[in-house]
Amino acid sequence: MEHFRFEGSRIEEIVVYFGFDFRVDPFADVKVKRLSKAFATGEVDYIAGNIAKDVQWHFVGEAELQGREAVTNMLEPMRGVVAEEYRTKNIITAGNKAVVEGTMIMPEENGQEKLYSFCDIYTFDHTDSNIIKELSAYLIELPSKEEANKQ
Repeated sequence: MEHFRFEGSRIEEIVVYFGFDFRVDPFADVKVKRLSKAFATGEVDYIAGNIAKDVQWHFVGEAELQGREAVTNMLEPMRGVVAEEYRTKNIITAGNKAVVEGTMIMPEENGQEKLYSFCDIYTFDHTDSNIIKELSAYLIELPSKEEANKQ
C-alpha cells in the first residue's frame, strides 16, 4: 500500500507499507496479550506455534538462541508452570513491533516464590503478523516482599 503527499501537483513524499502493519490492526493488543498469557501459563505449544522457524531469541545479558527448535527446548521446563501472579503494566504496538512490560511471581521447585520484572520486545514477521521473528527479553529478579521488608 502506498501513501502519496502532494505539494500542488508535485509529489513531496511517498510512503510504502510492506506486509503487515500493527497500526491498522485493531486486534494487535489482543494478539500480544494472548502471547503474554501463554508465557504466564506455560503454554509451550502455543508459543512454539507462533514463532518463526528461524526465530532469534535474545535473553539480554544471558543467552541468544537461534531457531524454533532451540527456543522450544529452552521453553520445555516452563510447560504447565503457571505464574502465581502476572501483571501487565504496558503494551505498546507499532508497525511490526510490540513491547510488553510487567511483573510476575513464579513458583520455584523448592516451594518458594520469585518476583520478576520483565520487558519483552517482539518483532513480528512482515508476511504473517502472528509469527514472532525476533524477541528480546529483559528479566530482572526483584527482592521478595520479606526481603524488601528486612531492608
